[in-house]
Amino acid sequence: MDGSKKLLLLFGMPRSGTTWFGKVFDSHTEVIYKHEPDSMKRMDDIIPLFPDISRQSEYELDVNQYVAQMLRLNSVRISGKFPIFRKQGQTEFSYQTQKTYILARKTLDRLLKQESVWKSDVNIHNNRTYVWKSIESTGRMGVLLGCIPNSKGILIVRHPCGYIASVIRGQSKGKFTEKSKSETDWGYYELLSNSPLAEKYQLCMESFRNMRPDERLAWRWALVNEKAYNDILNLENGMPVRYEDLCENPLDEYKKLFRFSGLSWDCQSEEFLNASILGNSSNYYSVFKNPMHSAGKWKQELEKSEVDRILSIVQKTEIGSWYFSGMEGKQDPSSQ
Repeated sequence: MDGSKKLLLLFGMPRSGTTWFGKVFDSHTEVIYKHEPDSMKRMDDIIPLFPDISRQSEYELDVNQYVAQMLRLNSVRISGKFPIFRKQGQTEFSYQTQKTYILARKTLDRLLKQESVWKSDVNIHNNRTYVWKSIESTGRMGVLLGCIPNSKGILIVRHPCGYIASVIRGQSKGKFTEKSKSETDWGYYELLSNSPLAEKYQLCMESFRNMRPDERLAWRWALVNEKAYNDILNLENGMPVRYEDLCENPLDEYKKLFRFSGLSWDCQSEEFLNASILGNSSNYYSVFKNPMHSAGKWKQELEKSEVDRILSIVQKTEIGSWYFSGMEGKQDPSSQ
């Protein structure tokens, strides 16, 4: 990747608020947003899902070639996810034309029953900040930040009960395209069982198979987030953030994150943020929802026995200690 390009990674596990998170950044007039391109153009052949950060140099060339290609990659899902925002220097006519073009592409994809992809160099020479939102490569985050010049990254972590309740709700409604459920994706648990963190917590495939579904999901939350958190902990260009902090105080928290990212606070971003938190959509993927309601919804969805099992697992992990530290006045896990 060209070192003059600014790239911001917004990574987190599925159902951790990443779509709302990404759209707030997308609303900035100087941002070029890429929504989960690594879910289409996968990285599995060039870098493992949970790479050893000490072997970072081995991946550097392939990673930067991938990123250079990814910045030019477009599809309705990658670069046309609504709402669409007007960008700096864009006329109203150009903005409306862009929205019409995306809708036409979406209709064509539906008719052809496939997702069309196109490449564009329109923005490749400008000084915009590219934002890459991912739920696929959270475990790769530290290595990617070390490999990609002029990059920064923010890891978003959601309360484990919130993550698990949302995953269960989405699966029950058929919202996911994956064939395997998250709690029975044995190939994924095989990868986790071979990780150093699994060895640290004395976990193996037999352990996972003997667990209840909510316990497997709790360990999935802990191992993936702890891997990402540990890898970015000592990086100046990486920062973790808790979803619940964003929900409780969105304006101040997002302003801090924009400053970290090298972005000025943008009027269009503030307008979108205000609109999003006042929304009351019931759509599973909507970004227009009351954030505090979304953050606490799990309290009505999970049984106390499930909550107890989940918290008993995550509170003995390093990521659990970080996550719950200082949250006593917000969501004290001992009172759930």
